[in-house]
Amino acid sequence: MKISIVAAAVILCLTATSAWSQTRTKLHVIYPAISGINAPLWYATEQNLFPKYGLDVELIYIPTALQVTRVVLTGDSQIAFSGGAPVVSAVLSGADLVFIGGVANVPAFYMMALPEIKSVADMKGKTVGVTRFGSSTDFALRYLMQKNGFNPDKDVTILQLGGMPELAAALSKRLIVAAPLSAPTHIRARAAGAQPLLDMAKAGVYFPHTAVITRRAYLKTNRETAVNFFRGYSEGLQRFVQDKTAAKKIIQKYTRDTEKSGPGSLHRRKRSKDIGRSRILPANRDAEIGRKRSFQVKSFDLTTSSARHCLKLNYRAASCPVYQNIHR
Repeated sequence: MKISIVAAAVILCLTATSAWSQTRTKLHVIYPAISGINAPLWYATEQNLFPKYGLDVELIYIPTALQVTRVVLTGDSQIAFSGGAPVVSAVLSGADLVFIGGVANVPAFYMMALPEIKSVADMKGKTVGVTRFGSSTDFALRYLMQKNGFNPDKDVTILQLGGMPELAAALSKRLIVAAPLSAPTHIRARAAGAQPLLDMAKAGVYFPHTAVITRRAYLKTNRETAVNFFRGYSEGLQRFVQDKTAAKKIIQKYTRDTEKSGPGSLHRRKRSKDIGRSRILPANRDAEIGRKRSFQVKSFDLTTSSARHCLKLNYRAASCPVYQNIHR
């Protein structure tokens, strides 16, 4: 009799668990780089924080934001982390994409270079690397060159190499002389002899380095799902900062970096005021995604000549809506 009661209880528990899991909304969430910027997302997923908000989140790694936008447009990913430039370019071409949140509003890169490269001027005539053309690494490199009076299209040869690990490997093999690297990959490059020329996060540049995107059509019918995603992500971000031990283990899992200094360096960097914050969509602002003094982008007509001008300037003009809303 006791065995029957126990068996019945187990069956009831398994049935309840199965029914509960079936009620959760499945999300395929893309992240575009093996970078510390994405670490709180890794943490929230690994620590199973999303199920408490009714979500079953599966992470997908697709290198570079340009490829990410294409997958989101097919509907295979409902929510994704992405750099800003490819999204705006896609919308200018008529794509149904929209920013719904911000993760980092500065280029969170260290410009790493070989020991003989002591300044930006030393890069002239040399070969440098980025992940992909149009990516945040591409923006950071071009901005740095232009700021120092050089033309990135003429004064250097730019190679697109794929991802952060590939950039670090190219530096270590001296195939390139410099590249923008995010934590903790820059630690690997430093161990191979590369030195930091500049911390781009402190360079006074404001740019949607990493934003959260979706399709407008999806947001229109699944707004509560988007809000619940931000709830889970925000909890993950808070706990990531507090739970140093678990955070390091998760970082090591995704970066495959066993160096003690790498994950620790990344964990400290996430405390920067311009990196790792998020905002939840306003409940009554369907026509305006985000508002002033938040990281989200206010809706504006991306087909206008002024918007194209902003894109050409990589959003650096103070008159650009993206600049105005993200640089706060």
